[in-house]
Amino acid sequence: MANNSLQKQPGFIGGDVWQREKDSNNYLVLTYWSSEQAYRAYEIGVFAELTQLIEQQNIAQVPTKKASAKKVTSKTVLVERRWDVIAHK
Repeated sequence: MANNSLQKQPGFIGGDVWQREKDSNNYLVLTYWSSEQAYRAYEIGVFAELTQLIEQQNIAQVPTKKASAKKVTSKTVLVERRWDVIAHK
């Protein structure tokens, strides 16, 4: 991910951005964090500010202009790292 402010967040490991083929205005952004605590700090700080800014921009949009983002939501999914090594003889 090429987001400098996100890359500077403590505990941020990386991320992926997916765009729907049939709805180019719909994205899925996956971010990876070193711990749940690192993500929670980002969520209550930077993410909350970003969400508020987008909501303010949507309110301020002229009806004939399209907003850059209409809605941002966050869901947390715990992913456990696990390596399986299978010996091949």
